[in-house]
Parts: sequence; structure tokens; C-alpha cells
Amino acid sequence: MKFVFRDGEVIQRTWEHKPRSKSWGEEARQGARERALKQSKNNSYGSFKEAFIKAFNSLIENKEKIITGYEVILKELLDTTKLEKKAATIQNEIEVLEELFRKIVDENPRKAMDQKEYTKKYNELVERYKKGQDELNEVEEKQQENKVRKDSIDTFIDRLKSQDIILTDFDGALWTSTINKVVIENDIIFYFKDGTKIKQEIL
Repeated sequence: MKFVFRDGEVIQRTWEHKPRSKSWGEEARQGARERALKQSKNNSYGSFKEAFIKAFNSLIENKEKIITGYEVILKELLDTTKLEKKAATIQNEIEVLEELFRKIVDENPRKAMDQKEYTKKYNELVERYKKGQDELNEVEEKQQENKVRKDSIDTFIDRLKSQDIILTDFDGALWTSTINKVVIENDIIFYFKDGTKIKQEIL
């Protein structure tokens, strides 16, 4: 670079551009990394919110069809007759087995029972009892699952009914009341509380 002054003096200097790796100290580099990370997170969060808005708007566009479909599902979930009858039958069988347990245990010391035969009958009763308990637990778990699902669908449908306009901004309360979980891979997959799954591209 050449500097020419008013008095005619000419001074030439060579400008050396140092790379950032040499001109920046560790503190400056760390600050740059933090700013870049923060910017990346902000961009990702913005894309995430936009994806949710699009996903929920797709539900609003088909709101009436979705609500009608869930009326059938809710009717099935409310009908607990089959599970209740099954639970009652299993419970009766368990009570019978408990009575047989008491009987065989009481008779063993009072009668000259063959101990191998006694052990065999006792073990058979134990296996039947365990099987009955497992079946009863499965029915009760199914009843609880149906109740939880019904409550989730009720909450979801109520929120969907109350949302008459297309979303333009992210709504945190709407998110909390409708989303069950989110899986992020190549795309974002939203799992709504009613069981609906919607995939959106990461922008």
C-alpha cells in the first residue's frame, strides 16, 4: 500500500492480513462460538414453532371430520361392560382358588396325604393362581389405559373445537394441551394426545 502526502513524500507499506486463528485470542473465539450456537438454537426453535403451527393447522382444516371420527372411538371407550365382566369372572376364579388353597393346606396335616401328590396339587394351584392374577392385572391395566386415552381425547377435542381460526403465531398453552411428544430425526414428528401423528419438514 502506498501513502502519498501533500508535501510529495511517498511512503509504502505492506499490509499483512492475519487469519482469525492468529489474530483472535481464546476469549474472542469462545465468544464467537457461543454467539453462533445461540443463533443456531434460535433458528432451530423458530423452525420448530413453525412446524407445529403447520401441523395444528392441518388438524383445523379437517376438524369436523376428526371430531366425528372420535365420537365413535369415545363411545367404545365409554363401554366398559366387556372388561368389567371379564374382570369379575377372573376375580371369581381367583376366589375359588384361594378357597382350594385353604382347604388343601388345612387337610394336609390332618389326613395321611401322599406328600408328592400334595405338592403336585399345591403347585398346580399356584400356577393357576398366578395365571389368574396376571390376567386380572392385564384387564385392569387395559381399563386404566382406556380411561387415560379417553381423558386425553376429551382434552384434545375440547381444544380443537375451541380453535376456530388458523394459527399464525405459536401458542404455548395450545401446545401443552394437545401435544403428547415430539420426535426429531430428519423431520419433526408431532404426536398429539388423541393419537394423531403428523410429520413436518425441518425448515
